[in-house]
Amino acid sequence: MTDPDGLASVVERQHGGKATFCAVAQVVDRHKGAVVWASDVCVFDVDHTEAKSACAWTDPVPGSLRFRYFAALGKPPANSASHTVKGAIASR
Repeated sequence: MTDPDGLASVVERQHGGKATFCAVAQVVDRHKGAVVWASDVCVFDVDHTEAKSACAWTDPVPGSLRFRYFAALGKPPANSASHTVKGAIASR
């Protein structure tokens, strides 16, 4: 589920500042050649003291029609949507 306006609101609520939609990036995380996670991720420019970009995405809640919403700032050393998302997933 990719909704740039809704995901911009998630970024703004979680991290403050203004989020401006830039692009959708396909992020695929593989482990030993197998896809363990794949999704379209919205990339935003952000007005934030710690980062210039942010990514936001949704994951389905297993056994439900609902989604969980995630947002992560593109802080160094993350230099792409893929790095930002993979770092956020690893930290949960």
